[in-house]
Amino acid sequence: AGAPLFCNQSRRRISKRRVQFAWRQWQKKAGFDRLYPFHCLRHSSITAVYLATHDLFLAQRFARHLSPLTTTVYTHPSDEEVRRRVRTLSC
Repeated sequence: AGAPLFCNQSRRRISKRRVQFAWRQWQKKAGFDRLYPFHCLRHSSITAVYLATHDLFLAQRFARHLSPLTTTVYTHPSDEEVRRRVRTLSC
């Protein structure tokens, strides 16, 4: 499984449920208008890698997906990006 991403004070791996609980608590303390699932962090980071590079296969490796088709779920362009790219098309 590799080295843990989140550790407790004893430097032991924190359980997935504990990380999810802590994430909810941090959002409440920060005053978020709504609570986001922990998976949103994964989604945001994969999307950011894709938007910065426009390289589907790099984003796929970053996400550790077996198929690039899985990664396409994270590569949705923003409305502004669609407008910008459509304007560059030659008709």
